[in-house]
Amino acid sequence: MIRRMAWPAVLAMLLTLAPAQAKTPVREPASAAVRCPAARASGDAFQDAAREFRPGAAPRIFMALSKDRHALLKKLLAAGDDPNICHAGISPLMMAVANGDAQVVALLLDAGARLDSPRDTNGSTPLHYALSTPPLEIATLLLERGADARVLADGGRTTLHSLALQPLPPPQQQAIQIALAARLLRQRIPVDATHGQGDTALQMAVSTGNLGLTNLLLEHGADPTLRNKRGEDALACARRRGHAAVVQRLQQHLAGKTALSPAQQ
Repeated sequence: MIRRMAWPAVLAMLLTLAPAQAKTPVREPASAAVRCPAARASGDAFQDAAREFRPGAAPRIFMALSKDRHALLKKLLAAGDDPNICHAGISPLMMAVANGDAQVVALLLDAGARLDSPRDTNGSTPLHYALSTPPLEIATLLLERGADARVLADGGRTTLHSLALQPLPPPQQQAIQIALAARLLRQRIPVDATHGQGDTALQMAVSTGNLGLTNLLLEHGADPTLRNKRGEDALACARRRGHAAVVQRLQQHLAGKTALSPAQQ
């Protein structure tokens, strides 16, 4: 019973418990924005979430973020509850995004929730959450409200990384993902930036078998020959995961590059 009731909070917690990659230089200092204090972690995310988000332990606004409590949330916000308060390493807006509740996201934004601060303990913003968690329409909403797509999380993780890191989305979400990727690239998010083990967004996309995103990144100049810290280029990543269609696309792209004369490149 606890596991079922705590799952939305667990989902938000799991997004914050990933180890930070602090060794890679970032363009923006970690101190540039307020961060939520880290959650207490015992090693069992379900127990941690049940403890941290039980009534009386969390600010009451967190208890009103589930999909059946919109009316209560409206009352609390009207009463002046802070939509930017932190608890267990996250903000209410981050938790609403992790829960996939676009209506709560809109309510919090209308009440003054800030788009880019506070960040979580790893420097991620609500936009990073939204780009890596369906439904992707929430990411579109945050961008339309003015979220800064250029913010880097720890380890140099760009918003494009967050988008490419997620598993291949269902068919109805894939077109939204491609549109979001194109939007981020238009905002000059570096296509070949590396994160974590030195992976580029292209390497992340091919690892999930995401042919549509692979095509888009290649069209925008992503370099498939770059190698990560494991010594793998994009083709090696696709082969290791057994994504035949992506392997074929990369081979075609590389063959086309080889066929060009130096003057044409």
